[in-house]
Amino acid sequence: MIELKAKGCIAAAEVRAGRDEAALALVRDFENPRQQAYILQIAALAQARAGRKDASKANFNRAVNLVTGDPKRIRGYVDEEHRRGRSPRR
Repeated sequence: MIELKAKGCIAAAEVRAGRDEAALALVRDFENPRQQAYILQIAALAQARAGRKDASKANFNRAVNLVTGDPKRIRGYVDEEHRRGRSPRR
């Protein structure tokens, strides 16, 4: 878990330095799709903050696809939880 968090911080720093490819290469350091998705999510957030919205959207979609196989599935889950009056993070 510590390695995952550390690589997430490195990925964000690489993106801030304009080295998106180096950040995305860190995904290959992990075999677990959820861990890969975490790195992609961190990189995508850094890209969004840097104003690279298209790259950010693409990497967020890649992260969702790794975990669910379908980006619409996450949205449906979140919408259902809100409809029930619950936060999906509980």
